[in-house]
Amino acid sequence: MSETKFLVEVYGGVSQGCGCSCSDCGPSACGPSTPTDELVERLAGELKSSYGDKVEIRYIDTELEGLGAYPIIDKVISAGYPFPITSINGEPRLAGAINLDSVKKLLDDLEQPTSAQ
Repeated sequence: MSETKFLVEVYGGVSQGCGCSCSDCGPSACGPSTPTDELVERLAGELKSSYGDKVEIRYIDTELEGLGAYPIIDKVISAGYPFPITSINGEPRLAGAINLDSVKKLLDDLEQPTSAQ
């Protein structure tokens, strides 16, 4: 079994122009009914249960320091992708939702050694 370690970071914030059809795109209008930090806590529990110490999970609220402190995430948001943004080992991988199955699949794929066939 591989000793690969993973850093999963979930960036939260307020997306500019959510692209929905509702008339009020405030922070709670179209977003999840559960706060992102709570969803990240659930994700962390599930990932720790499955991967143990091989995974570290962090929640980063971009509203605290501003997007300028996170240039890669700023670029992703500027390209039109919505929060939350899930990054694995520093690379943005998912946008718009926190999906346990998708994160696990990405981790499993990254954990598998690539074979030259």
